[in-house]
Formats: sequence, C-alpha cells, structure tokens
Amino acid sequence: MMKKKMQHRWFINFCLALAVIICSAAALHAQRQNSYKILGISVEGNKTADGNFIKLSSGLTVGETITGDDLPNAIRQLYSLDMFEDVEVLLDRQVGDGIYVTIKVSEFPRLNKIEIEGNKKIKKKDLEKELTFFKGQVISPREVARTRRKLTKLYEDKGYLLAEIQPQTAPAEEEGQVNLNVRIDEGSKVQIKTITFHGNQAFSNKKLRKQMKGTKQNGLLGGGD
Repeated sequence: MMKKKMQHRWFINFCLALAVIICSAAALHAQRQNSYKILGISVEGNKTADGNFIKLSSGLTVGETITGDDLPNAIRQLYSLDMFEDVEVLLDRQVGDGIYVTIKVSEFPRLNKIEIEGNKKIKKKDLEKELTFFKGQVISPREVARTRRKLTKLYEDKGYLLAEIQPQTAPAEEEGQVNLNVRIDEGSKVQIKTITFHGNQAFSNKKLRKQMKGTKQNGLLGGGD
C-alpha cells in the first residue's frame, strides 16, 4: 500500500515538473516570436569604425519589424567582419510596440608598423611581400595566425622545414594601435639522405625518381637558393 502511494506521488510530481517545463518553453517561444518595430539605433564603443557602417553591417534598420531571433543574427554578422573583439546588441528602451536599440562594440587594434627580426636567409622585403599589411589595418588574432602560416610556408618552400615563426602584437605609442613583431628562428635546411620506394610494381624506382624533379638523394628538400 505504501509503495503504491509513493508511486502515485512520484507520478504527480513528474507531471507537475513536466507541465512547468512545457509552460516555460512555450513562454520562451512566445517571447521570441514577439515582434517589435525598431524606432532608433545608436552605436557605442567605436573609435575608428564608422557608426553608419556598423549599423548597416548589423542588418538592423530603423522602421524594420524584428523578432528576438534577429538580435543574435546581428551580433553574428558584426563578429564576421573580424573587426571587433566584443559585440553586444542591447534593448535601450521600449515605447509601445517599438524599441530603441544600442550596438556596443569593442574594436581590435589597428596596425602601426611591422618589425621583423631573426631572418638571415630570406630578405626582409621578401617577407613583407607575403604579409601585404598596411598601416591602420585591423589586426585580429586571425590575422596574426595568418601571418604565421604565410611565413612558415615561405620558409618551407625554401627548404627550411624547421623554421619557427612567432608573430606577436605589442601596444604602440598611439592608443588603439599595435606593432606587429615577427620573430624568426630559421633553423637549418632539411636534407634528404635516401629515397626508398615500397609497393611499386608498374613502375621501376628509376622512373619514379625521374618524376620527382628537383628532389635528389643527399640533396636539400624544397626550392632552395
């Protein structure tokens, strides 16, 4: 008897909890589906980026009717520009069925100059050609990583497979700007000692070696100088 009462009580509690979850989900769905007309858009935190450009890039427009899903979309669109390290789209105030929206951004710094050190085998001007940066360009972590990849590939093509590229940003004198410091440890060229083929039946070793133009035993790997 006691066991049946406990089971009955558990079933009632379960139903109540399920009802609460369903009601909460329905309320959240209804909130997201509520539509509001944008009465005004303001931008805060921008130092160099144009406010009108930020508004346009967000996809939000004064006079447009939006739902709760449109604000996260605006944030994603602004992040995709790779110009801001932080983005917020806030409801400033509501007037009837209309709202005023504030876009708050925190910009990535901009480039002041590039400094390269440690290079001996490849000239500085050749390294700078790979970077294609310009003064005032936005420098995001993605750009720093791209710098490492480009210079690493350049050294690999020259046979320096052990080269280490370490790009880092440091604050410049002017606020909001950074210097991009690239430290290079070139290492030594990688040399091929022997070339061995396994499993080749249709072609001889000699023919396969012939197809590997520029790659020889006891030779340097890569283009070389």
